[in-house]
Amino acid sequence: MEDYDGSFSNDDLHGRHGPLHIEKPPISPMKNEWLAAGKEIGLELKDPNGFQSQSIFPIDYTTKRGTKFSTHRAYLDPVMQRSNLRVITYAHVEKVIFDDQNNAVAVSYIHKNRSHPDDIKVIVEGMKKSFEMALLWTPGLGF
Repeated sequence: MEDYDGSFSNDDLHGRHGPLHIEKPPISPMKNEWLAAGKEIGLELKDPNGFQSQSIFPIDYTTKRGTKFSTHRAYLDPVMQRSNLRVITYAHVEKVIFDDQNNAVAVSYIHKNRSHPDDIKVIVEGMKKSFEMALLWTPGLGF
C-alpha cells in the first residue's frame, strides 16, 4: 500500500515497496520546538499508525523526492490506459453493493443530477478526506 520512508522505522506499522510514497519533509521548521512543546504538556512521542493514546509525532508527507505524490498518481496513473477502466469524477456514491464474499462489486451513484443504480466496476475518483466518513455511513458500507 505504501512505500514508507518517514520518521518512524517500525516495519509492522508501515508498508514498504508500495505505490504510495511517504517521506519526512526535506525541511521541518520548528519541528523540535513542536515535539518539545508536546512533551512539556505530557504527551509521548508515538508513531501515529500504532496504538494511540494522546501523543505527539512529526508529520510525514505523501511526497516522492520532495514532490507531492497523490493517491491518484500512485494508484490511477499506472492503470489509466486500461480499456476496461472508466473514471468518473464529481460523482456522489449512494450505495456500495457487495457479493456473497463481501467483495465490493458495484456502486450506485449520482453524476450530473442523474442516478446510476448498481453500476458495475466503477471507480469514483476525487473523494476528499472530508467525504471519507460520509462514504462509511453510506448504506451497504461502513458502520
